[in-house]
Amino acid sequence: MLLNAQYNIVSDCHVSGCARNICQITCSEVAVIIGSDVQFISVRNGQLITGRKFQLPHGGIAHHHGKLHITSGSALYHYTLTGTLVKKLYEDTGGCDRGNV
Repeated sequence: MLLNAQYNIVSDCHVSGCARNICQITCSEVAVIIGSDVQFISVRNGQLITGRKFQLPHGGIAHHHGKLHITSGSALYHYTLTGTLVKKLYEDTGGCDRGNV
């Protein structure tokens, strides 16, 4: 939901599942993890607009300097904003699940 300065709903956007994680990409765009999909949602002319979507096998999400950082519970991956895996940045091989971002 998009709220105005008085916290009134001015636009809403329905997605096909429960949003698990969200991160801000730009001042008018967010990336949301819904199931195993990353759905981009932006604000245009005061309305929420769904944009590109791609599937990832991981769960947590963060954005930093044009890069998506995705966690799997035991590893951290670097993806492009179009969903291409660049590399695995880190993996905890100690056997404990560290959770998602």
